Amino acid sequence: EGFDFAKPTLFISECVLCYVEPEESGRLLRWIRDKFAAPAFVEYTQILPNDPFGATMLGHFRTRGCPLLSIQAFPDLDAQRKRFADLGWSEAEVYDMNDIYYKCIDKEDLKRAEKLEIFDEFEEWHMMQGHYCIVLAKHDTTAGKLLSKVKLLLDSAEAAK
Repeated sequence: EGFDFAKPTLFISECVLCYVEPEESGRLLRWIRDKFAAPAFVEYTQILPNDPFGATMLGHFRTRGCPLLSIQAFPDLDAQRKRFADLGWSEAEVYDMNDIYYKCIDKEDLKRAEKLEIFDEFEEWHMMQGHYCIVLAKHDTTAGKLLSKVKLLLDSAEAAK
C-alpha cells in the first residue's frame, strides 16, 4: 500500500543528469540520499568535453536544442566520483566504457564482435567509449548488495588479467 522508502532501491539514469543544471541534479541526488534508507544509483553519462571529440559531442547536442548543462561541472571520472562524495553518498565507483568493454565482456564474445564490419575503426570506437562512463553509487551497506554483481564482475575480470 504505497512505496516503501525503507527498502533498498536502485535508481538508473541513462544520460539524464547531464541535461540538468548541476544544482538541480544535486538537489535530486541529495533528496534520494535522504529520503531512501538504502539507495543505489547507476548513471550512464557523457564525460571529457574539453578535447576535440568532446567539443564535437557538445556541439552536436547543442545544435539539437539539448545542451549538456552539467558536463563542464563533472567533466571526468574523478569529478563524477567526487560529485557523489560531496553530496554525502557513502561510496561511488566510476568506469569509462572502455573499462566495461574490456573487463565485462567475455573474451570470445569480444573476438566475435570485433570481426564485424562495423568495427573496422577501433580507434574511433574506443575514443567514443572513453567519453561515456558508468557511475555506481550507494548510500548504505544494504544498497551495496544491489551493485555487488556489477562490482564482482569488474573485480574478477581485473584479477583475471
